Amino acid sequence: MDSESLSEELDRIPIIDVHSHIDPERPQAKNIGDILFYHFLQREIVSAGGDDRFFSSQAPINEKVAYYLRYVPLIENTATYWCQRKILKDLYGLDFSDKNWEILNKKIAMAGDDPSWPEKLLVKNLNVKSCLCCTSDATERKRETFSKYSFLLPHLESFSFGPNYLESLMAFIGAEHGAYPENLDSALESFTELIVKNIRMGIRSFGSAIDENLDIMLSEDAEVRRIYRDYVSGKELSQRERNALSTRFLYQFLQTIEDRAVAQWYLGAAWKFGGRKGEFGYGESYVYVNHKLIPSILKVFKDFPKVKFNVMYCAEALSQQLTIIARMLPNVTLLAFWWHNLFPTYIEKLISERVEALPANKWILVATDAYNCEWSYGKLSLVKKCLAKVLARKIDEGYLTVDNAISLAWRILYTNPCEIYKI
Repeated sequence: MDSESLSEELDRIPIIDVHSHIDPERPQAKNIGDILFYHFLQREIVSAGGDDRFFSSQAPINEKVAYYLRYVPLIENTATYWCQRKILKDLYGLDFSDKNWEILNKKIAMAGDDPSWPEKLLVKNLNVKSCLCCTSDATERKRETFSKYSFLLPHLESFSFGPNYLESLMAFIGAEHGAYPENLDSALESFTELIVKNIRMGIRSFGSAIDENLDIMLSEDAEVRRIYRDYVSGKELSQRERNALSTRFLYQFLQTIEDRAVAQWYLGAAWKFGGRKGEFGYGESYVYVNHKLIPSILKVFKDFPKVKFNVMYCAEALSQQLTIIARMLPNVTLLAFWWHNLFPTYIEKLISERVEALPANKWILVATDAYNCEWSYGKLSLVKKCLAKVLARKIDEGYLTVDNAISLAWRILYTNPCEIYKI
């Protein structure tokens, strides 16, 4: 069976996207800049020699487009540019060029003013049934915002764990009262209340970046209380102390959510890495792998068998380790293709690996990480194209039957996210 025929079968399957940054107040692009200057593409232009600061400047759109066009010959080979080209061609009927960008801009602006466009694009065109959108809170105002679109659901992304994320975690805990709680017990109680409040507000999944330098340190309560006192008093903590305090809050979090919400984890990416403060550009990130992390997270997975861990990673070097962990443990599943592995070479390799190694209910295909509906379309098109190629190859090799392949596709596109996230 060829991949084109299989693609037609896949288009009939409904989709759940369990990780995006779509803003429910403005789900679609407002102009061509929201499509051309998406940070994935912006980083490629900067890498090719462009000025990162120019795109965030107050320069008019025509100057930014002209600047972008200078670098198109250097990036039109990339998978990210393929997504951009597909967005513009499929959704607005034109290829991007210096001659027609203004026509495209008008078409995008018209769609941007159409409140029905997100549903037309995602639900009717892409067959997306639900899309989990990252938010930093689940207040009543946010719930009202999400209610405008029944297919957009909140996914809380407010805190992460590890020695390098300790400041952001503590800021999250302190923000509720305007200051750090006076002692560790009060801080843990406040943290628990925040988690429970969000679950009651309808949050079904919590997203956390996991520091590659996380080292699980299960210390005595008296020792962790002392470390907390030192932290809030402004004393500099050792790496070991930072890990001990991070571990205590991580375990409190997991004890609280248990089987009430999904722990969606992000591994393998490092921001503000390899330079001094203030030297980093928009969207600048690197693949960072520390294989010493694996024993620590494996311990966490085994210590909390009731928690559903759905793991997304952007480092190919982590793939076999995490695939085998998911193969061994019933509470660990894998998620999509993120950031630095969102390229066909990696996507196809990871799909093939998971098809061969994992039970059908142990992974989810789609987490677009997109910031608007249009980029959801571009990324979904890329991932589904790769899925069709891999499944068609497996059918030709006699590894899968057509029925096997379609059944698996249903699982990873729709059934698994519905079961894991209780959608």
